[in-house]
Amino acid sequence: MNYYFKRSLSFLLLTGILLFVTQYSQAQTKSIIITRTLDGAKRQLQKDSVISIQDSLYFDASLKSKLDTPYKVRNIITFKLNEYSSRALPVKFNAALKVRIIYTTPKLQIDSVDKELTLNYDTAHPYVLRRSFIFENAPAVSVKVLSYATDAPKNILPALMLENAMEVNPLFKMDPMTVALSRMSIGKFDAANADELPVNWPMVFGANAYDLEWAYIDSSAIETGRYGTPINPDKLFENNATRVTVAGTNYAIPLMYDHEGALYFRFRPVQEKPAFGRITGNWSSQFTGGLGAYAFTGHERQLNWQAQTSFAEEGKRKTILNYFDGSLRGRQTVTKDNTTSTIIVGESIYDYQGRPALQVLPAPTLNTIIKYTRRLNTDINGAEYTPDRFDYLNKPADILTQHAPVMGTASGTAQYYSPANPQRDSGFNKFIPDAEGYVFSETAYTLDNTNRVRQQGAVGKQYTLNGGHDIVYTYGTPSQEDLYALFGTEVGDASHYFKNTVTDANGQVSVTYLDMH
Repeated sequence: MNYYFKRSLSFLLLTGILLFVTQYSQAQTKSIIITRTLDGAKRQLQKDSVISIQDSLYFDASLKSKLDTPYKVRNIITFKLNEYSSRALPVKFNAALKVRIIYTTPKLQIDSVDKELTLNYDTAHPYVLRRSFIFENAPAVSVKVLSYATDAPKNILPALMLENAMEVNPLFKMDPMTVALSRMSIGKFDAANADELPVNWPMVFGANAYDLEWAYIDSSAIETGRYGTPINPDKLFENNATRVTVAGTNYAIPLMYDHEGALYFRFRPVQEKPAFGRITGNWSSQFTGGLGAYAFTGHERQLNWQAQTSFAEEGKRKTILNYFDGSLRGRQTVTKDNTTSTIIVGESIYDYQGRPALQVLPAPTLNTIIKYTRRLNTDINGAEYTPDRFDYLNKPADILTQHAPVMGTASGTAQYYSPANPQRDSGFNKFIPDAEGYVFSETAYTLDNTNRVRQQGAVGKQYTLNGGHDIVYTYGTPSQEDLYALFGTEVGDASHYFKNTVTDANGQVSVTYLDMH
């Protein structure tokens, strides 16, 4: 072999090993499954046939100093029926396969065990589709077929398979005191319309998770030097920081902050070992370029809003943003999760007295950015849906007969629950019902300035206000005889009690008696 070829081959082998190690270290939070099969359809399932499998990392001498051994290995030997086989099977049969499992222990000792795996097929009763033998911590396994027996009237071997599988969870050593090239960076995004900041950091060898921490500091606090000049990371993240633990090397930080300021962020590598707990490395802010910063002018500063973000495992989160008008009444509620990036918007519409009259159903939108949407739900002509469309104070004769008109399908919730939905032909959207424009529940109040509810409608044309299936509330005083019959003669005077009734959409009435307390 000439020198050039030997050198090229050595380079390719080294490159392949490095890529293999990199892929393993990047995917350490996920199990890696290696599988080999003896297929009866290919005449491989015969006596003395052998199927071998091994964890190549465990036996690589060049990686011995880098691997944290022994790590978890799960071994599964399975004798099964091939469900994709076109072989015609008898209605009932039994099949038994005797195998010898030759395995290597973590201390590189060879051992073996004999097992019999049986299948019981019966079209008239529940049957065993597969039979497995499971054990652990064998980095190399060979399975040898010793014998095969069946009571089937014809050859069924082409429909059978023997599988040798290994589930590997490799763990590399990580030096918790050293993190090289710990630079934070910001990914590409539209700064003018963004509701989250994509950040990235380098992969750290041996880490199977990363802690990401961020804190938002108001510009006035930065200008006064409260956090040091230059900025002192220990003070930044001391009291008001948010932290998530993720498996990858990137994350999108939600930008739900008011007023001008700066978002500071850092990361550290983590190695989670089931038997030894959690090992953390140094924060990247201890290294040059390891403290990330982003200047932000604030979210929707011309509006009143309140944000609430809930976090779950692996950095999953859901942000709920409530937008308020000048009187601090809630107008829109916008929800977004970072798993699907779906925006769901609900809206409240008030009458002329400032009472919530219409509650519009929340619905997904085609937008992926959290923001307030003007003229989201409109009338059939696309104009703003104002209180004069349902508040009939100037028309007393219509109070007991009318209801709010339908909403237009050009946008908003009425569009989602209608044939005008632009995604109506894709996936589950085909089964979204048509609300016929009645995508809200309506509430009517008594005309006595007590703000008590008189009637309530529901979503859909059949359950609108004054449609025969609304909920009706009445407020009155019970008779003295009713109180005596229900509670006894020591109940007191009837004028000290209230009798309220609720008639539901099916006409069922419930009565409540209340005392003065």
